[in-house]
Amino acid sequence: MDGGGIALRDVDGGGAVVEAVWGDASVAIGERIAEGHGMIHRVLQSGRAAASSPDERLPGAISAHDGETFPLGAAAPVGAQSVDGVLLLVGADHSQRLGDRDVALLCDFARLAGRTLDSRSSGHRLESALHGEVGALIAAAELRQAGLALHVGGVKGLATAIGRRLGLDGESLTELQFAAQLHDVGKIRIPVEILHKPGPLDSSEWEIIRRHPRWGFELLAAIPGLELVAPSVLFHHERWDGAGYPYGLAGARIPLAGRIISVCDAYGAMTADRPYQAAVAPSVALWEIGELGGAQFDPDVAEALGPSLIASAPGPRFERAALDRRAQTS
Repeated sequence: MDGGGIALRDVDGGGAVVEAVWGDASVAIGERIAEGHGMIHRVLQSGRAAASSPDERLPGAISAHDGETFPLGAAAPVGAQSVDGVLLLVGADHSQRLGDRDVALLCDFARLAGRTLDSRSSGHRLESALHGEVGALIAAAELRQAGLALHVGGVKGLATAIGRRLGLDGESLTELQFAAQLHDVGKIRIPVEILHKPGPLDSSEWEIIRRHPRWGFELLAAIPGLELVAPSVLFHHERWDGAGYPYGLAGARIPLAGRIISVCDAYGAMTADRPYQAAVAPSVALWEIGELGGAQFDPDVAEALGPSLIASAPGPRFERAALDRRAQTS
């Protein structure tokens, strides 16, 4: 999509007021959209998502900078208890069509926007909600990088097993599980051509890749409840020896959840085929992680990872992660 924004209901003057804009849209923050029959007002009145196609010219106030109405659009209601506003996306590609999955994903993000805007949600804890929001974020990231959902599911399973082995339980274990699922959510902002580049990345491309922990942190820190796991996402590429990123933290200064996710993420990356490298056997990955304990990885976390733990880890397994005979006997 090429542009969009969030418009909130104007309870005093009727209509709606634009509160945020993105992309190639001509409206400005603070602009009032009068009551009418456009898509924004259909959603405000009905409380149901709406979509248009090139066959149905998009009515309403959002238009391109050249004054032409976008041919493609979708809008979803924002608000937890009532419809307080509308999240709208528009596109200029006449060949596109919006499917049910697209509209459902937009609705997930509209609910996420409603939670963020609703100050009453600020006291909510992880255990009381957020599973739907996490699923929406992972689904969005999966659209950018196929296979990401399988990877983060595997990381969550291993992280859960390691966390329990190291004595985590209750809220600490729950926060670890959410952080493990969301550790790569910042990749939403990485260009697709970099994510899917078949060859080695150059230095400028690696610099972009290395921004994803900070991008993930910024996204999660703005979502009530998920701000609790944002630091673990921020630090999951730090190294025990201080040579990691983004801050070069070392040793126990790195949150334990970040240290656990680092080991699990590395195991998943090594045992799955990537555009730039072939997978290695689970036994090889285990040996390499053990060798790097005390350098790249927390030695206690690296030691906790082993064949028996991988075999018993809950949740989805990594691609090619079934233990070979060598791993079973090592």
